[in-house]
Parts: sequence; C-alpha cells; structure tokens
Amino acid sequence: MRIRVCLAILVASMLLNLAPLAAADDNLASSELMQDGQSVNENVDYEGDKEDWWKIYVFTGDVLTVAISSSATGWDGGYTGNVKLTDPSGGTLAGENSITDDSSFTSLVTTAAFAGWIHLRVYSEDSWFEDGFDYSLTPTINKYNRDSDDDGFIDSDDDCDYVIGTSTNDRLGCIDSDSDGYSDGDSAWAAHPNGDADAFPSESSQWRDSDRDLSISMH
Repeated sequence: MRIRVCLAILVASMLLNLAPLAAADDNLASSELMQDGQSVNENVDYEGDKEDWWKIYVFTGDVLTVAISSSATGWDGGYTGNVKLTDPSGGTLAGENSITDDSSFTSLVTTAAFAGWIHLRVYSEDSWFEDGFDYSLTPTINKYNRDSDDDGFIDSDDDCDYVIGTSTNDRLGCIDSDSDGYSDGDSAWAAHPNGDADAFPSESSQWRDSDRDLSISMH
C-alpha cells in the first residue's frame, strides 16, 4: 500500500512539473506566476479580456528585465496597447511602454528595492481598428547584486546569505549580538582562540580570549 501511495505522489509531482503556466488574470490581486527565463504567450482584446496581470518574485538588488513582443490577433491589425511593471500596491516601477503594429517589441527593466512580488500589466487600448493582440513575454532576473536576507550585504560578499547580520570584521553579514563587529561563533565558525569569531558575544568591549580562560578581562 505504501509503495502505491509513493508511486501516486511521484506521478502527481511529475505531472505538476510538466503542466504549463496558467493564463494571466484580469487584476493585480489575482496575478498569475511568471518564472525566470520562461516565456509565456497570451492575448488581450479591449472588447473582451482587455487586461492581463502577471507576477514574479524578486529579492533586494535583483535586476528584473521583461521582454515583450506582440502581434495582431486578427489579420486587420491596428492594435494599440501598453505594458508596465508595478509594486504590490500597483505603483508604477517601469513603463507605461506602448506596443503597436508599428512598434511591436519593448522591454521593461527595474531594480528591486525590496524582496517581494513585482507585477506586470498588459493592457489593450480602444484603437482605431483591430483591438486584440497576441503577446509573448520573457522575464529574466540578474542576481549579481542580490541580497537574499536583506541585511545590506550582497550575497557574493555575505558570509551568511540567509541570516540577517551586521558583523564586519571576521565575517560579513553574520549575527553580531553585541554589535562589536565580530560575529557570534557557530558550528562552522569557531570562537577565538580556536577560530576568529567573538569569544564574548555578549560583551561589546572584548572579542578575544588569548589566555583561554573564558573570562572577560576587567580593566
């Protein structure tokens, strides 16, 4: 019985991974997911589904670029639309860029000032002729300056990528309980004299235990 259950879970997981991304929704609150490097294709039409919303998760310091190309849904052409990136409250981060028959490609770029969702709106305007258009969008995230734990140290410099910390002397961006610049010791980073971490993490005036007596020196 357990084998059957495990096999069922495995098959379901494989099917979920193969499933296509859902279609975009019509408002910010129900934005559908975009994934880094994966293209999605949809369409909008002012006479019907005139607005699509997408979202993608970013971390502080990420640079998000979304490339958008478009083409007329019908053979008549004449469409006009616009695209923009917004924060979770709908405030514009990049755009609004126009896309038309004459200018069918554009890209939007923004640098994340926070960790969270960035949204993309695609909108069909009431044009002089054919309102509907198909579009393809591809989001890419440059992670070079990412700060995963949002502590002010980018991941390439941060010695504790996923732990908020302020240490600056022995390690960068790790927990420093007494704010003396030296990080608290842990299983991978021993305290002085066996390592370089703070021997006295609760005493800001001392961080070395040169005589190995585990005692704070009194001055």
